[in-house]
Amino acid sequence: MSKASPPPSLANDRTGEMLRAATELFLENGFAGVSIDAVMSRAGGSKRDLYNEFGDKEGLFRAVLARICDDIMTPLRAIPADGTTLEQALRSFARTFLTFLLTPRVIALQRLVMSEAIRYPDFAKAFVRLGPEAAYETLEQLLLQRAERDRLVMNAPRVCAAVFCDSLVSDLQFRAVAGIEVSAQDIEARVDTAVSIFLKGITPQA
Repeated sequence: MSKASPPPSLANDRTGEMLRAATELFLENGFAGVSIDAVMSRAGGSKRDLYNEFGDKEGLFRAVLARICDDIMTPLRAIPADGTTLEQALRSFARTFLTFLLTPRVIALQRLVMSEAIRYPDFAKAFVRLGPEAAYETLEQLLLQRAERDRLVMNAPRVCAAVFCDSLVSDLQFRAVAGIEVSAQDIEARVDTAVSIFLKGITPQA
């Protein structure tokens, strides 16, 4: 007789523990510096659970990458398009985006993905798709929802969204990846400037 499968809640707990342990280890030691044995030693459980859930170490890393990117995107997607001015919505998006993007965990992930991009190009492609491109799409949808009401001038909404996001990140991300401190004042100054310039470009001028 085969063993019964664990209850869904227990299985979810095990998956969460494996992801938490793998996230810590990958960000501390890099992809090559982490073994499945090390993950299981920290998370508990069996290798069979991990292989059943993620397939292999590459699958586990992809799941870690997706989890971190989702942690960034969830609050961005929750920013309301209605009930506020366009400037307020953009400021909320910009502040949330930058604050999450510059956290130590996300910066560590970026360093890791960049260091492994030659050997594992699929990791970099997944990061771009789940991170920057997902942010562009989220902002694009916000702009489209407000386009008629605010009479926005946008020939290419997706490009506009990308320009705004990239203007926020630019040198701040490079500084953070290089280990140079980015202060809250730096973030607020960038938000102020990016929102001001962007609004002038997409709203009718008197």
